[in-house]
Amino acid sequence: MKRLLLLFIGSALVLVAASSMVQAQGSNPRRVLFEEFTNTGCGPCAASDPMVEEFESADLSNICVLKYHVSWPDGADPFYLYTKSVEGANGIDPRLQTYYGMNSVPYVRFCGGRGSNPYPGADFNTAADMKTVADSVNALMSPYTMTITQSITADSILADVTVNAIDAVPTLADLRLAVVFAEQYNPYHGTNKRPFYTSIVRKVVPGLAATGAINITARYPAFSLAMGTNKTYHYAAKLGSTWNLSQMMAVAFIQSAGTKEVFQAAWTVPDVIVTGDDQNFLTFPIDQSSAPNWTVTNLSKTTSVKVKATIGGAIPAGWNLTATGLDPDGTITLAPSGSKTLSLTGAAGATAVGYADILLNVMDAFGVGITARQAGLLGTDTKDLVVDASGNTAQANDIASNLTASGYKADAMPEAPLYDANQLALSWGQFDHILYNLGPLDGQLNNANNMTTFVGAYVQGGGKLLLSATNIEDDYYKAYVQQGNDIFLTSMEANLGLEPKLAGATKWTAINGIAGDPISNGFNTTLSGSLAKYAKLGLGDPAAMPIFLSNKGDTIGIRAELGNGKVVVLGFSVDTVAKADRVTLLNRIMAYFDGSAAVNPSSTPSGVTLQGNYPNPLAASTTISYVLPDHRYVTLVVRDMMGREVATLVAQNQEAGRYAVPFDASHLANGTYIYSLTAGDVKAEGKMTVSR
Repeated sequence: MKRLLLLFIGSALVLVAASSMVQAQGSNPRRVLFEEFTNTGCGPCAASDPMVEEFESADLSNICVLKYHVSWPDGADPFYLYTKSVEGANGIDPRLQTYYGMNSVPYVRFCGGRGSNPYPGADFNTAADMKTVADSVNALMSPYTMTITQSITADSILADVTVNAIDAVPTLADLRLAVVFAEQYNPYHGTNKRPFYTSIVRKVVPGLAATGAINITARYPAFSLAMGTNKTYHYAAKLGSTWNLSQMMAVAFIQSAGTKEVFQAAWTVPDVIVTGDDQNFLTFPIDQSSAPNWTVTNLSKTTSVKVKATIGGAIPAGWNLTATGLDPDGTITLAPSGSKTLSLTGAAGATAVGYADILLNVMDAFGVGITARQAGLLGTDTKDLVVDASGNTAQANDIASNLTASGYKADAMPEAPLYDANQLALSWGQFDHILYNLGPLDGQLNNANNMTTFVGAYVQGGGKLLLSATNIEDDYYKAYVQQGNDIFLTSMEANLGLEPKLAGATKWTAINGIAGDPISNGFNTTLSGSLAKYAKLGLGDPAAMPIFLSNKGDTIGIRAELGNGKVVVLGFSVDTVAKADRVTLLNRIMAYFDGSAAVNPSSTPSGVTLQGNYPNPLAASTTISYVLPDHRYVTLVVRDMMGREVATLVAQNQEAGRYAVPFDASHLANGTYIYSLTAGDVKAEGKMTVSR
């Protein structure tokens, strides 16, 4: 808990290193060693990563990048766990805590000196801010030049580091030469919903003594080189079983152990960048007008470079994907400052069923990874899409298989993070139904524009959407309403017909259907697993209707017909419903979407249900809901606590069905009021509180 607390403290502070850069002699620019400390479960890291990546990709010819994964806030970070297994009990945490003295992530260092929390609102608001710092460091001359030659054998990665002392070297006696083997790109989906990670530190190599002999006891051995001399140092490490070998790189740097200043750095990544489309969701066969294009550019103004590109991923049989723009041998030769555009294509007439993650891997001629770009491909025959962002691939496939067995054309897109909605939604119009199972939200859907532009447009335009999650009230209500930002709440009300509200500490473990509802009539079941949050939903739109109540009586599921479409929102994850009941629930929802769901008259309830009012407490207005099992004469009257009538809302015959009666309470004083429903021989009462 201490580290977690410090994480959030760190996210609010601007921390600047006490040390300052020294103007060293020399005529060679100082390449910037950019170090970031991060974690795959760190929310602030995920928020800052796009800005950091923009800075990196725009300045690769002047910087070297290392990302150290620490143990907090998520101790299950797989990159941290790997370094822990090879580097010792604490992995690489000591470089953050002991050496740099920091205790929060994200945190960055420029050449060991200036550092800060790199996300908007702290020291760096934009990628341009970060480049300004990097440029100021790059302008400091270095007495050293460094080059690295990397190779990979059957079981090892090797790096020959050649250092030249071209001018008067620093008089510091505590210089160290360090070499790190890292992975440039890994398409891992973190618990903070980042879909990939870059420049991941995999191994800090035991270094060499000044004589060149192996020093197995010092991670950063003493380094000394006289002016006018050069030396080549040899480093090697055993390959790890989890390493992405096509993306391995070596990074070397000369650093003062005392001041922490880095005097020079180098890496084996060529000065090549790949820009263009990323995280695309396309349909196959590919419409070339929407195909992803990637531009490969050589940043060197003096040297040609040869790169190769491959397309990888679990590609369905018969899709025959290729990248245009490559030479027949799969390579490209880029002239100095030259570029080439690659595009993705697929053979016409191929079977268009299924889903695949596509990776374009770009490497140099020696197989050193430069970068990778990702796209998602869906078959055009897919009409019903199952997206599971809770990480349960098997369950998403199971749901899709069940729907297919029921006659639907369903495909699963497992583990697709919802922040990719702005890309996925470009293809949403082709689907008849989308079932989006979020599991715990953990900050997903945190962009009101996504909800308004994509989810709302899809439903209003005739789409049918199921959205299920366990943390709706906590992630939505607390994060936005309690912090004074109701834009997101307003968006949810307009687009999904729901208004999250706090449920308090009342635990519920079962869902109960509402009599007469086309989806939930007679559907009652317990939920499996642990419910960390106790969501309670409110009706934010007159068209919205409750469909599930918890065993405590709270509304935990709604449906609404909005525009030409329909939406079902569940305050529990489909994952928590037992498999047999899950199949029934999904088929009922699909039947409702298609207009074929109906209630068997024999299961119509024998009694009247007063479902309560929402919102409650209320400031100006509320809606009182009730269900009639048959034709009855109904009165609905509101009285104050003294029994005095303040409004008669209903006094008429009504047919069987569900009713939502609006009540304008803007003229009432603050306090508690009783509303009484009389339907034939049945009477029921409820309380509402007016509070402004």
